[in-house]
Amino acid sequence: MRIYTLIALFISLSSFCQEKREIPKKILEEVKIMLEKDQKNRTLLAENKNDFSKKEIDSIWRLQKTIDCKNVLRLIQIVEKYGYFHSGNSNSKEAIFAIFMHSPNKLKKKVSTLIENEKKQNRIDKGSYSLIKWHLEGRSVKDLKINIENK
Repeated sequence: MRIYTLIALFISLSSFCQEKREIPKKILEEVKIMLEKDQKNRTLLAENKNDFSKKEIDSIWRLQKTIDCKNVLRLIQIVEKYGYFHSGNSNSKEAIFAIFMHSPNKLKKKVSTLIENEKKQNRIDKGSYSLIKWHLEGRSVKDLKINIENK
């Protein structure tokens, strides 16, 4: 009788555990570099804004917008191939939602469609989904609360 109880317990527990996907090391390294590029100029400006002229700040933001576009396009390709991954469902420790949060206007619809599909496939966590949607939809405090509560 004990063995049947243990088997039943194992079966029910295993249905709650999500199998962690193994994302190739090369992809994880690429994503890490993308995240570093995503934050480098933002951090530079946040920490040293008074050290730059308006012209220099504008130039840095133009460069960052180019980086953001390249990062988002590449992350779309990666997610289409491997699914949305995070520490809870894979071997990744990278917060890839940050890249999608900085999606240029011309890619917002594509990213939104992609994360909706990932949500339907149960591959994106609630927090990442909510933060990405909040950024894509204009970063209203009201919208963030609604996304977190209802998603």
